Amino acid sequence: MKWIKIAGIVFTSFMVAAIVLTAIFISPITKYLIEKNSKAFMGRKVCMDGLFINFFSGSMSITDLQVFEPDDTAVFFYCHKISSNITVKKLLQSEYEINEMTFIQPEIKIYQDGNTFSFDDITAHFASTDTTTKADAAAPLKYWIRNIMIDSGQIQYINIPIKDTTALLNLDFTCPQFVWDDPNTQFITSFAMGSGGNLNADLKLNIASLDFALLLGIEKLNLRKYYKPLASVLHAGGLNGFLDAGIASKGNFNELGAVAASGKISLSELAIKDTTGADFTSFRSFEIQVDSLNIKENIYDFHKILLDQPYFKFDLYANGNNISAMLVESGSTAATDTTAATDDIDYSNVFTLMGSYVRSVSSNYIVSNYSADSILLRNGHVIYNDYTLNDRFTYDLDSINMHSGKINSAGDSIILRMDALLNYSGDFNAYVASTPDFKTMRINYSVQDMKVTDFNAYSRHYVATPFFDGVLDYESTNLIVDGKLKSSNIIFIEELTAGKKVEKKPLYDVPVRLAVSLLKDVHGDIKLDVPVEGDLNDPEYKIGKV
Repeated sequence: MKWIKIAGIVFTSFMVAAIVLTAIFISPITKYLIEKNSKAFMGRKVCMDGLFINFFSGSMSITDLQVFEPDDTAVFFYCHKISSNITVKKLLQSEYEINEMTFIQPEIKIYQDGNTFSFDDITAHFASTDTTTKADAAAPLKYWIRNIMIDSGQIQYINIPIKDTTALLNLDFTCPQFVWDDPNTQFITSFAMGSGGNLNADLKLNIASLDFALLLGIEKLNLRKYYKPLASVLHAGGLNGFLDAGIASKGNFNELGAVAASGKISLSELAIKDTTGADFTSFRSFEIQVDSLNIKENIYDFHKILLDQPYFKFDLYANGNNISAMLVESGSTAATDTTAATDDIDYSNVFTLMGSYVRSVSSNYIVSNYSADSILLRNGHVIYNDYTLNDRFTYDLDSINMHSGKINSAGDSIILRMDALLNYSGDFNAYVASTPDFKTMRINYSVQDMKVTDFNAYSRHYVATPFFDGVLDYESTNLIVDGKLKSSNIIFIEELTAGKKVEKKPLYDVPVRLAVSLLKDVHGDIKLDVPVEGDLNDPEYKIGKV
């Protein structure tokens, strides 16, 4: 029996030695096999500084992992350290339980060209090409992945068509679990934009139905970063501004319109410059407070909409205007079409993406149920330049204010009040009341102390006659019912003085000085009462002629 004892000792020693050797060499062997066969496994070269596997505890760690681009020189993905812990007992039962998976300081560089990404070759490599019919599995794959975490990550995104780079810094991410028998999961992330601003998100997702609930926070996102995407659709000379938001939303990723949201969005210090570097449009702040927004259910309830200190410049030229001149023509270099088909959404440009979404929603959903506690416009400023005349005409509308009462599509009326300063001297006031369907509208407005001399560029151009003096007051009351207009217009002009004709052939040979003399009353003033009636639905009726 002694030989049996000896054999048992030898066998035990052999098994212990095998286990020890396996424990010692499994890490370098696995590292060697991964690096040697990485091209065959995932189509990319993979290198790592170290790999440690503890077969007994199920722990594993990788240091300085590198996944290369297809050229085997540039790095696609890098991670300083990856660690995980697997329940070995369940692994032996063909069940997979990962209790922890941590990525420390991962970095990834993504290129996008239209709707094509630099990692498409990896996804294509893992895509199954087996078309044979497979028998149903006897039991579903059982897996548990818990405590997924990213610490201090970085993402660099390069948009090739518009030569734009976006950097996401200090990226932190957690996911409590992915489990085989529960489709509900959660993703919590926060990061800083390399160009300025911070974002955080808390997404709860059902991966089976794609129902979601999202809490999104944005703080001082610098919009200058989006100048290049804007320049691909608009000949702009610059973009400045900041975005802040706090939004709670829910919906389904399978249906674009199935979104319900509430919260606040604020744009501040926004300015779009033209190609000369001058401001084309700007505002101090634009704030939308949403009580309830549900596109699918046709609910648009706003608490407040505020536009503070907006500025807009409109230039009219003989061949168009400054807006049409800024639009990038389709087919030009800046407007390179990056979509595969006209109906595809272009994901490479945030502005074309938003446009595609708005077109999709507007074509599939109606807006008929809306309300707002107030709509405010404060201290607006508009400059109008007309370069089509012999002399440049400039008119300044300043101190523009507009406010509404409570607006409700189910209410009886919508009321707006507006006032403005006309070219530094005149006053404009307006009152608009309308039914929610806009079929019945009352529009009353008045102009006081408007200087006639402000329009000399037009009088010289069309009738070759300037005015030396004159102040105009104008009151108009208008009622529109089902397109039928009934209007009263009272014009009063004081001290109107026409000058001599300038030495040019006028477009219209009108005896202006004689006409002014005939229109004046005994006090030297002009009073006109001009009633207007007509059918606005009639294409032959032109109110402009009146």
